[in-house]
Parts: sequence; C-alpha cells; structure tokens
Amino acid sequence: MDTKETKIDRKSQTDGIGSDLARLFLMFMLISCIGWCMETAYVLLRFGHLSDRGFLSMPFCPIYGASILAVYFAVGTPQGSVLQPLFAKAKGLPLPARAAAYAGLYLLYFVAAALIPTAAEFLTGLFFDKLFGIRLWDYTDRPFNILGYVCLPMSALWGLLITAAMALLWTPLEKLLARIPQRAAKAVAFTLAALLLIDFCGNFIYLCATGAHYYLF
Repeated sequence: MDTKETKIDRKSQTDGIGSDLARLFLMFMLISCIGWCMETAYVLLRFGHLSDRGFLSMPFCPIYGASILAVYFAVGTPQGSVLQPLFAKAKGLPLPARAAAYAGLYLLYFVAAALIPTAAEFLTGLFFDKLFGIRLWDYTDRPFNILGYVCLPMSALWGLLITAAMALLWTPLEKLLARIPQRAAKAVAFTLAALLLIDFCGNFIYLCATGAHYYLF
C-alpha cells in the first residue's frame, strides 16, 4: 500500500516530467518562431516584400523547431553529444592534433545536423506536393537539388546553422526556459499547443476545401 510520502514523490516526479516536456515544447516553439523570422527577413531583404512563410498563419515554421529537437535527441549538442568521449580524448592531444581532431568531430556533427533537417524538408515538401499539389518551397533553380524539395546549398546551410545554434544558443536558451515556474511553463505550453492545433486544422480545412494554401500576405 502506498504511503503518503510515496504518493508525494510520485506526484513530484510526474510534475517534473510534465515541466520538462513543457519546456521542450516551448523550445520547439521559440526556435520555430526564430526560423519564421529568419525566413521572413531573408525574403524581405532579397526580394523587397513580405511573404507569409510556412504552412501556418501564426509566425512559426515548425520544421525549424522539429529539426533542432530531432538533432538534439539524436546526437545532442556538439560537445555534449555521442561524440563527447571523442572530444574528451582530444583534449589530451598536442595543440595541432587537438585542433585537427576538433575540426573533424565538428564536421561529423555538421553532417548529422545537415542530414536530419534535409530528410524532414524532403518528406514535408513531398507530402504537400503529392497530396495537395502545392509547394511550400521550390529549389529547382538551385544546384544539386532533388525534385526541387531539397538542395545541397540549403542542406549545407542547415548544417551550419544548427551546428552553430546547438554549440552557442541551446544551453543559454535551456537555462532561460528553466527559470520559468512550472505552472507558468505548463500554462504557456498548453496555450501555444492549442493555438498551434487550431491554426493547423484551420489551414488544413482551407487547403482541402479550396486546393490552395491560405496566405495572410
């Protein structure tokens, strides 16, 4: 029979897991928003006009958040990843050898950071194109593209951005989100999840009804 202390411990563990999941979701949303801002700024600076980026109406491109979290769960951060033992061994090497070892290890991480979002981008582009006949992006004018869904320059950019973000930004953002009280983190995460679901369903219904993507601007 469970004692009162056992029940309290279980509740604390459940609350802790719930808070961790809430903060991971907030990280997902934050990075998705940063990705939307980057794409919007790029189009504005290059073409001189605003463009409604992504599938959602809210300012989020979930492929950014999903890719970052996928990389985090697959390999972690560069020096806190599956490569950590190799980084630890490299510390004892002479400076030239250490620099070469670090460069090689970061290159391995870069490859993983490029492949994961490239796969996500290909599957997402293929899904919307073949099922609904719309292209959320088109790389047919870029070199080394595959059916216009992915291309080598964009894959390299994915790898560079994710490697830099995981090396420089992940830990500070993680610490920042950890400062949010448990209840507040859960409330904000729940609200954003509900809005995200409503946004996706609304756009999906519009797409099925009209055969076209709904653009705010």
